[in-house]
Parts: sequence; structure tokens; C-alpha cells
Amino acid sequence: GSHMNPISRLAQIQQAKKEKEPEYTLLTERGLPRRREFVMQVKVGNHTAEGTGTNKKVAKRNAAENMLEILGFK
Repeated sequence: GSHMNPISRLAQIQQAKKEKEPEYTLLTERGLPRRREFVMQVKVGNHTAEGTGTNKKVAKRNAAENMLEILGFK
């Protein structure tokens, strides 16, 4: 279902394709302590996507969402 959160969905798609799990990397953290911005990168096969957010979880989720779009699951 597409009502799943993008992180789980991406992991499931990879499992279904019998491919490696998505790899998430925190690229940078910027901004002031109270106004932080995190940049997370996700790698799936030879594709990479980035996502930003006010915390790591949001950044990761946005990265997963962008990856789903790249892979054509949007």
C-alpha cells in the first residue's frame, strides 16, 4: 500500500526485488542549534537522493520519498 511511510516502503520494495536495503547517510547538519537543518542521503543501487528536515527522522523520510519518486513509485 502507498499509505505506508516512505522509509518502510522503500525497504519493502528493495526486499521484494531481492536487492540491498537502502543505505542512509547523514551528509550535513547546519544552522543554529534551535533551527537545525539535517541533510540525509539515501542510496539504492546506483541511485542517490537527498532529503532535508528539522531533525534526522524528517530528513530521512524526505530522502526516502525523493528516492521513491526517482524509482517511479510516486
